[in-house]
Amino acid sequence: MRRSRLLIIIFVTISTFSAIYAPQPLLAHLAKAFQVDAAHASLITTATLLPLGVAPLFYGLLLESVPAERVLVVAVGLLGFSSLGLAAAESYRVFMVFRLVQGLCAPAVLTCCMTLVASAGDTSAETLRRSMSIYIAATIFGGFFGRFMAGAVSTLLDWRVAFLGLGATLLCGALLVTGLRADTSAAYTRIKPGTLLQVLRLPGFLRIYAIVFCVFFVFASLLNFLPFRLSQLGGGVSELRIGVMYAGYLVGIVVSLMAPRTVRALGNEMRAVLLGLAVFLCVTPVFAVAGAGLSFAAMFVFCGGMFQVHSTAPGLLQRMAGNHRGVVNGLYLSFYYVGGALGTSAPGLVYEHFGWETFVLMLAGVLAFALILAVSLLGLGKTAKTALPVAEQASPPV
Repeated sequence: MRRSRLLIIIFVTISTFSAIYAPQPLLAHLAKAFQVDAAHASLITTATLLPLGVAPLFYGLLLESVPAERVLVVAVGLLGFSSLGLAAAESYRVFMVFRLVQGLCAPAVLTCCMTLVASAGDTSAETLRRSMSIYIAATIFGGFFGRFMAGAVSTLLDWRVAFLGLGATLLCGALLVTGLRADTSAAYTRIKPGTLLQVLRLPGFLRIYAIVFCVFFVFASLLNFLPFRLSQLGGGVSELRIGVMYAGYLVGIVVSLMAPRTVRALGNEMRAVLLGLAVFLCVTPVFAVAGAGLSFAAMFVFCGGMFQVHSTAPGLLQRMAGNHRGVVNGLYLSFYYVGGALGTSAPGLVYEHFGWETFVLMLAGVLAFALILAVSLLGLGKTAKTALPVAEQASPPV
C-alpha cells in the first residue's frame, strides 16, 4: 500500500474514533446542559457502539457491490455533518438523533478502512503486518485523542467548539478520500449466518467470545461513568482534567505492539489473556475508593490489562480458525462492541440506585467470571483446528 494512501486511511480512522469517544469526558456536563440523569447521558456513547456490533454483517454486503472508497466518502462526510449537528443541538433528543446518525456512519467508515488496509494485495506480508500495526495503533490513539481534545476544548472554550472542530476535520477527511483511486483487490467477504453457528459450536470459541464481551463491557462501563464519579468527588474537576484521566489509554499502543513478545515469553496466547485478565481484575476494585489522583494512576494499569486481552485474544482465535478468519473476526467484533454498548448503558441503573462502590464491585464480578472462563481454557489452541466448509478472508479487529 502506498504511503499516501495509508496516511489518508489512518487520518480518517483517528478522526472517526475521536468522534465516537469525544462526548465521553463531557457526559456529566452534557447531563446538566440537557437536564437528564446519568443513565440517559450514558446512552450518548451507547448510540455509536451498538451499531459497531452488527457492522460486519450489513456493511460487508454493501462492500460486495460498491467500492470501499465510494462508501468511505459518503460515510465520512455524513459523520462530519452530524458532528456539526451535535454542536448546534439545543436538546437531548436532537443531540441523540445526530449521535444515532454517527452510530450508523462510524461502522461503515471503520469497515471500509479495515478492508482497504487488509486487502492490500500488492504488498509483502511484512509490509501488510506493519500497516495493520499502524492501523491498530491509530484506533487506540484516536480513542484517547477524541476524549482529551473534547475535554481540553470544552474547558478552554466551549463543548460545542469541540464538535465543530471534529466536524471540520472529518469533512477534510472526506475530501482527502475523494482522491483515493478504487482498489479492485479490496474486497470484504460476506459472513454467512450458517457459518456463524458452526464457529460458535467449536470447542472453546464461545467462551473466548464471552471473555471478550465481559472485558469490553467492564472497560467501556467504567470509562463511561468515570466522569460522573469525578464530578461527584468535587474539587473543581474540569472537563480538561477528565480528558487527561484517559491518558492511560495510550498504554494500549505499547501493549499491542509488545503482545507477540509477551505471548512468546509466557508460552501461548491463553496464558497472555489470563495475565491481562488478572491485572484487569486486580486494579478494578481500586476505583471504588480512589480519588482523582489514584484513579489517574490506576487507569494506566487498567488500560494495560484490557489491551493485553484485546491484543492477544484475536491471535488465538485466528490461529485456531485456519482459513476461516473472516467469520471468526466478524464474531469477535460483534461480541466486543455489543459488550461495550451494554456496558455503557445497563450498569447505569446500578450506579443510579446503589452508588459508585457497588457499581465498581459489580464490574469486578464480571471480570471474575471472565477469569474463571480463561482458567478453564488453559491449553486451548495447541492442537485445535476448525472444520468449516467455506474459506473466508481475514479482516482485523478494530
